Amino acid sequence: MRFLTLAVVLLAGTAHADMAIDPADRGASGIDGVASSPGCPGLVATWTATALFVSRDDGARFTEVLSDRPGSVRAVAVTPRCDVWLARGPRLGVLRRDGATAWQPTPTSATTEALSASAAGLLWLGSDDKSDLSLAFLDATGKTVRLLPAPPRGNAGRAMHLDDDGAIWWMVGSEAACGGGGQSRLVSHVDGRTWKELPWPLDTPGAFDPGPRGWAYALGHCDDGVGLCAVDRAGRAHRAVETATIDTLLVASRGARAVAVVNSRLVALDGARATILADVPSDPRAIALDGRGRPLVVAGGRLHRLDGGRLRAVR
Repeated sequence: MRFLTLAVVLLAGTAHADMAIDPADRGASGIDGVASSPGCPGLVATWTATALFVSRDDGARFTEVLSDRPGSVRAVAVTPRCDVWLARGPRLGVLRRDGATAWQPTPTSATTEALSASAAGLLWLGSDDKSDLSLAFLDATGKTVRLLPAPPRGNAGRAMHLDDDGAIWWMVGSEAACGGGGQSRLVSHVDGRTWKELPWPLDTPGAFDPGPRGWAYALGHCDDGVGLCAVDRAGRAHRAVETATIDTLLVASRGARAVAVVNSRLVALDGARATILADVPSDPRAIALDGRGRPLVVAGGRLHRLDGGRLRAVR
């Protein structure tokens, strides 16, 4: 398998703006996303369409960071090294644990679509309207970038997950204008190996997400009912949570642990076993696990954390 390794020159930047702010007041509709990483106690990153904010005290105080380059916020990820990565315009910025910052070009000229971080490093996904997807792996320092074989593009949703061992899990949907279509699940690795397709037994357009250790989750029909379906590596589907409707699915995981927003409920997942944790406020947008392994949920433009069996507003 061929891959390209690129040397990257990191450019120094300013650490952050000094003013403490409420991120929910800075976006037209509040906060759009949240990221954190177990092993980084106190570290929480939230963002709007135009700005990234970081707290190192569990959300008591946020400061705007990596604001010295133009462009909208495309994606954010926090690594187990407690580095915060930001895709803004044609560049990637990083705020290191020690407060140092740096900028570098995105791996290709494609527009950033997603970032995924794990102990293996950082995965970057780019896309445009005229070509295949672009996929690249950055090592923990960000100084070496490896271009990887691109996964199928599809036209009805896609999602990726990077495991700590370097496995890349990919899900994609494809729908035909005349009707019909389906979803595909594939696996590869940051070493550049060929994509391998895995069994996928369901038809769950637009509501699917790869989880850890080869599990994948989707809202649809399984086990003679409707709900959250957990699909193992062999393609066996198990109904983990029963629901009346197919609405919202958001999944976050680190290591072997996963949590999800399933319609209006927060759920802990261990393979096909699910535990209901709390009700979720209206308009859920994003989910993450914080530095102590507690679920964080952005709903209604505000940040919430699980506390005492309830999701309580942080910001």
